[in-house]
Amino acid sequence: METPKTLPLLLGLADYSDKIIADILSGNLDTAHTLDKLGSICKVKVKFKQAVDLWVKKRKRSYTEHVFSDFFIHNDTLCYKFKKGGRRGCLMPSLDLIESYEPVIESLDKFKSYEDFKSRFDTLFITEAEIKRLWEGTSAQHGNKYIPSDFRALGKQGRALMRQFLNCFKGITSDSIECYHTNSYGTSLNVHYNTRAKPGRDLEISHKKGLEFVHYSSEYAGCSNGSYGLIANRYTYLHLEDD
Repeated sequence: METPKTLPLLLGLADYSDKIIADILSGNLDTAHTLDKLGSICKVKVKFKQAVDLWVKKRKRSYTEHVFSDFFIHNDTLCYKFKKGGRRGCLMPSLDLIESYEPVIESLDKFKSYEDFKSRFDTLFITEAEIKRLWEGTSAQHGNKYIPSDFRALGKQGRALMRQFLNCFKGITSDSIECYHTNSYGTSLNVHYNTRAKPGRDLEISHKKGLEFVHYSSEYAGCSNGSYGLIANRYTYLHLEDD
């Protein structure tokens, strides 16, 4: 299969892309690992030699060409993700049916500047020093600089929980500790939403006195695993990692 001529255009567009592109251009990777690595940088358009069945938006349809958001390898088999950064997916059709592939360069998800990144935050919930630290750091989830799609909506129940939180929360730098509770872990304000065995997620918004951010968690019902991050503003949180 011919290597796309557009691959070198990705060099320098993501902090970790140069090594990945060099690995792909070396020709030492098989098709599965090539697509897996390329999918970590950008969406990938794949053309098939014949129509193949793919699950897209919970429906099974036939495609001769499709843009994949991301891939992963499970038991040495290539799978495609249902969405970028997601944890669910499906087995890729036979790699022998792939005619060609190419990066979708315009889909690259990147902040243009620190000011662009900072504009996503409300300093009621996080200090500028902490925003700067995040900007200079990397995501534990994907190992790269934080990108726009790392900011996720709180959702209907999350927004309701936020309104409850704001009844007592006076700001990250406020000296007010009304509604805060003290225990062996420190002084903190915590609000919870528990599904009580109903479908949905167990949510929590919390601030520990002295920390420069407000924490957010969205866990599977009755389980201590889920998504974790920092509140960015009244409507979104910065996703840090899944557990």
